[in-house]
Amino acid sequence: MRSFLECILRRQRVMERRRFSLATESSTSGVSIRLFGQYGCYSARRHTFVNTRFIQSSARTRAISNNLSSQLCYSILRRNSSSISAPQMKEREVWVQSQNRLLSLQNGSFNNDHWREALKLLRLVPYLQFNREIVEGSFLLMDRLSEEMSPDRHLPIEIVQRVLGSWQRVVVRENPAAQLDPETVKTKIARYTDSRLVHPDEALHLHNVILRVLGDIRDPQKAQDYVRWIETSTQLKAGSMIYRTLMSIGSDRGVPQLVEDAFNALNSGYEKGSEQLRPAAKDHVLRLQSWSKAGNPEMATLSLRDMIFSDDFQPDRRHFHSVLQAWANSKHPQAARKAEECLRLMDKLSAKFDSCSPNEFSFNHVINTLVYSNLPGSIQRAETLLLEMQSRGIKPDVATYNSIMSNYAKSTSPEDFRRVEQLDQERRNRGLERTAITYTSLMSAHARNGGVEEMESLFQEMKGRYMNGDESVKPPYAAHVLRLQSYSKIGDADNATLALSEIIANSNQSGYLDRKPGTQEFTAVIEAWARSGRPEAIDKAEAGLRQMIKLSQQGRYKCHPNVFSFTAVLSAHGKSRAGLSADSGQRALAIFNQLKKLSEKDPKNKLLRPLFVTYSNVCLSLIRSKDETAAKTLQSLLNELRAKDKEFWVASGNVSYPVGSIVHELQMSKIGNKNELIQQFEQLLTATR
Repeated sequence: MRSFLECILRRQRVMERRRFSLATESSTSGVSIRLFGQYGCYSARRHTFVNTRFIQSSARTRAISNNLSSQLCYSILRRNSSSISAPQMKEREVWVQSQNRLLSLQNGSFNNDHWREALKLLRLVPYLQFNREIVEGSFLLMDRLSEEMSPDRHLPIEIVQRVLGSWQRVVVRENPAAQLDPETVKTKIARYTDSRLVHPDEALHLHNVILRVLGDIRDPQKAQDYVRWIETSTQLKAGSMIYRTLMSIGSDRGVPQLVEDAFNALNSGYEKGSEQLRPAAKDHVLRLQSWSKAGNPEMATLSLRDMIFSDDFQPDRRHFHSVLQAWANSKHPQAARKAEECLRLMDKLSAKFDSCSPNEFSFNHVINTLVYSNLPGSIQRAETLLLEMQSRGIKPDVATYNSIMSNYAKSTSPEDFRRVEQLDQERRNRGLERTAITYTSLMSAHARNGGVEEMESLFQEMKGRYMNGDESVKPPYAAHVLRLQSYSKIGDADNATLALSEIIANSNQSGYLDRKPGTQEFTAVIEAWARSGRPEAIDKAEAGLRQMIKLSQQGRYKCHPNVFSFTAVLSAHGKSRAGLSADSGQRALAIFNQLKKLSEKDPKNKLLRPLFVTYSNVCLSLIRSKDETAAKTLQSLLNELRAKDKEFWVASGNVSYPVGSIVHELQMSKIGNKNELIQQFEQLLTATR
């Protein structure tokens, strides 16, 4: 039995049994054993499952009589895998005591037994929960080992890697202190290399760990500087491992230029004759994806071109899709043309590489780019690509129809509305189910063409399917807002209020919406009341404005009212002929003055600057009211308008209609000097043209 155990210990080769995890490492008689799982380990040599309790008892009989083996190793051996992540504080204390005892030895008294004991301590570092004190003590211990170097003593590279791995986790979990910052550790590794404690050929592996830490703590610039330091301040040459780590950091942190620089360094070294630095396929792909995610289609296209002309790389349609996606997401004026060129390049290469043949996703990317480019003839070109797909035997999917339908749905043209219905019928004939985007496009088409009832029916159908468990048709926030704005535009205040209440109810923690309503949504309800013409419209609009102010002050919603919110309330005053009283003009003027005070308090906020339509609604409210001071107030507002700069009139747009409304109301009013006011407003209109 003893020889069997020694065989296991000597070979150090064990196979992990299913659902077993690494528990610990201990040392008995200077030989390392490895235990897996809670119950035992598997012997690769004799194909025998060995009971862990037997190994523990044998280890006790063979342990070296020192603090490390008797107090610490046995304690770790007794613990199972579930408790490794939370070691007892006593074990740390024993480790620190053993470390302090070794550090207190005088120079010259550090013998081979002490050296082996130090190595045992360093091997146990990863199993002590990545404690900061333990990691700092490990570096102090390695500093002492570098001072006690001799020809027969060396530090195995795997031990240093374990310590650096523990340091990496501590730094990522906590802010690096002075003792553990990457700059200090970099200096230590350089000193270990100079003292031959670590072989120079193995030092790059250690520097690579420090480089990964710089990426983990989100400092890609320091990572790049670190590589420059390796190349200029040491006798080492940054190999492919260092450059690929740098590329990974740049990709993870969204710095594509870092990826580009590292790739160019690899390629430059390869062109100078270093076969080791030859860029691999994954390097090309990482470079391409980094530029694509960063929204730089030009560099993504350049990366794809380099991949195509690479001798040992076969392009794939997925790489083309990354470039097509970059063009689709960009706002480049030539995006549509470039996307089509990329599609034609796929056709050209498909004769040589079957993997480059375009599929429905390839066409969808190009159609999306065309649809959202808003260029003349783009929708017709998208329709042509749809026909090309069908002629080539490529079946359009629901995303293809959604893209084209969403473009037609933005139009109020009856022909475009009929085309939306035709595309929806084609989709149905192909057996494709409606998605949330399909429903939203159809809702938009019906709402823009006066079909509010059909829009509501589509929304309820989508919501019903989602409530029955169909996650693919979860009503998006855009559909809720579209419904709200549709009711707002026709002045249906009750349904607009109901739509906003539904958004609020579904935006809480138990709801399915991923955002809360803001200023735009609350303003839409006020506008609905302003357009309703109902007697209570003024009171409801003012109540809505007060609610916005209260909710924004409480921090519950980001609905701080802007110039459009105030203008909507003033519009309720200006448009309503019912419910006007002697003080209605003064109420409108008070709301207008409230907006002016907010604008003066925050002059840089353009969303608080009154527009001409804001002034016109105040004027209309004053004219329709029975206020005796209306003429004087109108003259004061006219003087303010004459003093406005060009920026005000540009932001206000065409003012012919609101000026005409004011002139018409003045002609119908009983204001004494109305003819003089009419003349001044007409002169103001002439001056702004």
